[in-house]
Amino acid sequence: MKKWIASALFAAAAMFTLSGEAKAEGGVVLGVLACSKTGTGTTYVLHSRNPVECTYEGVGGPQKYTGIDGILFGIDLEIEHKAGMGYLVIGGTWKDKSSLEGYFVGAKASATVGLGLAVQAGLAGVGNDITLVPLGLGGQIGIGATGGISYMAINGAK
Repeated sequence: MKKWIASALFAAAAMFTLSGEAKAEGGVVLGVLACSKTGTGTTYVLHSRNPVECTYEGVGGPQKYTGIDGILFGIDLEIEHKAGMGYLVIGGTWKDKSSLEGYFVGAKASATVGLGLAVQAGLAGVGNDITLVPLGLGGQIGIGATGGISYMAINGAK
């Protein structure tokens, strides 16, 4: 399912380019960041934290990252066995053309009963660059619901 979501978002990213040949010159970041939950996180109802591994495919890619994501402030009443998100990434860099390392904040809503959908919107990231993530789509297996201000902090894979 993660590959299908990433493929759909990559196709959407291609539609946003002005030409069929996006180049890395000029610090352009355009592609898909696919992330999956890698272990047990912590949830405090109004705040949560989950370990993730991410792969970026697009201009300047592929790149691998590790990090955390969750709800910064809101309600997280989910018990997930598996979870994955694919994010459309649009942005630019002034320091490192190939890095999405940094901190992202946006909105998230999800509902799961067995198999469920998750949607994130309006993520903005600051780190080595400024990146906009207008849409994230995902799927998960578990039970529960989430809504609120979400975050994701990613670093280069070790």
